[in-house]
Amino acid sequence: MIDIESQIFTKVYDAVKAVYPDCDVKSELDLEPTAARAVMIEEIGNASNQQTASSTEMENHAIIDYEVNVFSSKASGRKTEAKAILALVDGVLLGLNFQRLSTMPASLSNSTRYRLVSRYTAVVSKNETIYRR
Repeated sequence: MIDIESQIFTKVYDAVKAVYPDCDVKSELDLEPTAARAVMIEEIGNASNQQTASSTEMENHAIIDYEVNVFSSKASGRKTEAKAILALVDGVLLGLNFQRLSTMPASLSNSTRYRLVSRYTAVVSKNETIYRR
């Protein structure tokens, strides 16, 4: 299995913390973050690309998918802040050759918090080169 999750998480973590040092950045989804700002980036798919497998069934490429959840509970401007944080994450992932598949708001039972969800995909080689699909 081609696994680049820790490298991707570290790049997103570093970029977010540089601008929002008090933001909670995790690699697993937490629908009840305690911080006023939070980012969760989670690998939600990792499948062998059978079109490039060798005759010995060696995995040469994997199709890898990530989901990013951004939360803001800022008293005023939650939506604007969530979009700004997501734009930062988006820049990192697009810069790594991921393709954004979707971005949408997600409802929460807690109306004092705003949540955006984005999904990304890329093809990654066994040498960890990332290609847009």
